[in-house]
Amino acid sequence: MKVSQIAGVAAILAALAALNEGADLGPVAWVCEIAVHFPAHLALLCIGVSIWLARTGSAVLAGPVAAFAAPLTLAFFAPAPFVAPDASAEGPRLRVAAANLYQQPRSLRGFIQLASDTPFDVIALAESPLRDCDALLGRFPEMGFCAVNAEDAGGEPVDDPLLVLSRRAPEHAEIIRPDHPGARGAHRLSYPVGDRLVEIAVVHPRAPLSPWRAQAREAELAYVAASLPKDRPFVMMGDMNTTPWESGFQKLPGRRAGDPRLRPTWLTSLPLLGLPIDHILVGGGVEVAAYRVGPFNWSDHRPLFATLSIPAEAEAVKPQATARP
Repeated sequence: MKVSQIAGVAAILAALAALNEGADLGPVAWVCEIAVHFPAHLALLCIGVSIWLARTGSAVLAGPVAAFAAPLTLAFFAPAPFVAPDASAEGPRLRVAAANLYQQPRSLRGFIQLASDTPFDVIALAESPLRDCDALLGRFPEMGFCAVNAEDAGGEPVDDPLLVLSRRAPEHAEIIRPDHPGARGAHRLSYPVGDRLVEIAVVHPRAPLSPWRAQAREAELAYVAASLPKDRPFVMMGDMNTTPWESGFQKLPGRRAGDPRLRPTWLTSLPLLGLPIDHILVGGGVEVAAYRVGPFNWSDHRPLFATLSIPAEAEAVKPQATARP
């Protein structure tokens, strides 16, 4: 078989894997899990390979390969529901930020500078080079509360602990995790905003670099999502290690702040390879007044910043308009 024909078959298999993510494909399931995060990349691959096949005398494969670009493109432009920022949204404001610092001291210093212009209420830090709460509170003097998930359920140290800081002390704070040995644990806060309590979940599950890690991520995200009250204001945020095109993400509650399609948050320094795997999800009547992806900050992730509008008691469960492509 010619190299061009092998490339065509490979492109078809990759496209099939992405389009059949979630199906019962046995040992291929994990490959599908990875492929589904790259619909735009696979669409471009199919187009490029089909052109190459046509020019190298394998026109019989060029057509089928090119045909897969259409559903992949549709998948890219139809992500899970997101909400566009609306500065006119009424209600008390909750300002949140989430950053993966890649264990880089200069990334922490840069984030402190980026965050200094806005009075954030809640900050989520993943892979922080500084993991001591007292030391972090010294770097963020406006914050009055800090928590870290330093140990797993068995008392063993957690790799890449997740920290959360808040301006005011929450009414309630705990670390929750599913019954899965790979779960790192997530923060759950009941945070006062105006006369309401906003339920906040801060997460950083494992990256799906193996079938076991993918299962751990799915278990943790599903468990945290189930803990959130859907009839009251809630926020779920952090480096979720998943994209809006993955079926597990689409089962999460609420709507994503900001359009994820053209503003990746991870590997943005590599042209055309960046993915949106960091998210801020809102629900229970919460609106997004402002949202932005931060600049490069010496990490493989870009930070996220959002200003959220918290509804009055009677408005908490009103139907919400959802932005779709």
